[in-house]
Amino acid sequence: MNGKELKIYFLSAFFTVPTGALDGWKELGFNKIPQNTVSVTTNKTIKIDVNQSASPLIYKLSDIKKVSALSAKWSATGELAKLNSSTFPEDFLMRIGLVAKGDQRLSWFQKKIAANWVLELFSLAPANIGLDKIYFYNIATSKELVGQKRQHPKSDLMLEEVIASFPETKSITHKLTKPLDVVALWISVDGDDTKSKFSTTIEELILEVLD
Repeated sequence: MNGKELKIYFLSAFFTVPTGALDGWKELGFNKIPQNTVSVTTNKTIKIDVNQSASPLIYKLSDIKKVSALSAKWSATGELAKLNSSTFPEDFLMRIGLVAKGDQRLSWFQKKIAANWVLELFSLAPANIGLDKIYFYNIATSKELVGQKRQHPKSDLMLEEVIASFPETKSITHKLTKPLDVVALWISVDGDDTKSKFSTTIEELILEVLD
C-alpha cells in the first residue's frame, strides 16, 4: 500500500443505515396511488410489500455526509411486470436515492403549487441550505438495463442510474462518479405503473463517507 492509498483509507468511514426498526424512517404517500406496506422482519430487515402501489421511504441523516460509495444487500419475491412501451422502466424493485445538498430552494409561489412529495423533499434540507436533486441508483429485473442512465422525464429533481439486476446480483458496492453531500436517503419501491405485486427486502445498506 503506497502513501496515497493509506491516506484515503484513513479518511474513509462507514455509516450503516438502520434496518432493524423503522425509527428514523418516514413513509410518504402519493395522491391517487396506493401506498406500499412497510414492516421490519424478525431478521432485522426492512420489508416493502408492493400491490400495484408506490411510495417513498425516507431517512433523514443527522448531519450532512460526503458519500463516496454505497453498499446494499437485498432480496425480492413475487414478480415485477414489464411494460413494452418503455425502454427505461417506470417501476423498479428498488431505487436507492441520495438526496444531495445544492443551491435550489422553493420560492413562496413554488411552495403554494408544488406537489406534496416536492415539499417533503425540500423539507429535508437543513436550515438555510438548498438541494440539488435525488440521485437514484436502481435495482432492475433485467441485466440489459444495467448501466443505463436518465434524467427523469417528469422532474429535473431526479437522476437515475441502473446499477444492478436481480436475481443475478443480490448485493453490490457502487462507487459514485464523484462524492455527494447527502442530507437524506429516499428509497423508492414501485409497481403502480405495471400493476405488479412483489416484495423487496432491504437486508443491508451502508454509506461510505469521507471525513
